[in-house]
Amino acid sequence: MGSSIMFAAAAGAYWLFRSLWSDRRAACVGGLAYGVTPFVLGHITGQSALLLPFAVISVLDLLLIVALIRFGFGMPLAGSLGALVVLSLPFVLTTLALGLFVSTLVRNQQQAMMTSMFLVMVPMIYLSGLMFPIENMPPVLQTATYAIPLRYYTNIIRGVFLKGSGFAVLWTDAAVLLGCAQPASLTPRE
Repeated sequence: MGSSIMFAAAAGAYWLFRSLWSDRRAACVGGLAYGVTPFVLGHITGQSALLLPFAVISVLDLLLIVALIRFGFGMPLAGSLGALVVLSLPFVLTTLALGLFVSTLVRNQQQAMMTSMFLVMVPMIYLSGLMFPIENMPPVLQTATYAIPLRYYTNIIRGVFLKGSGFAVLWTDAAVLLGCAQPASLTPRE
């Protein structure tokens, strides 16, 4: 369940760096605009509008996966769908920021795919607690998991889907995700 929803939210980052790989300057300008307004989708300037379509794609993917889980597999959603969407937005923004960052480091689409797969997605999946319990990891890796945004999103997904938790319980995980979006949105200078 968590990995499918994580995949849906990360799809926006994939489409972002796929569309930006040919124009590195546009990626840097977009990263600058995103760095100035990292979390505010309601206050969109001309340059930060670059991220809006990818955020919409990610949220639509999220809703599609939730519908598949709910109606295809018959798993009930214990919490609120609205809470799930709102609490997922910080993760969507974080993955978009990571996709934007990766797009500024590479020169073509193939490099973007390999870089994002091996340097971003694989560590996120293995160190988030989705595949292996964090408690069973060596102490060094347990400490490293605090830098993985998917760790906090996994808590959000499990909290809303399985426990019926809401904003009162999960706001700290969402706040950490918002904090993760800011450093990820910084783009290197050419």
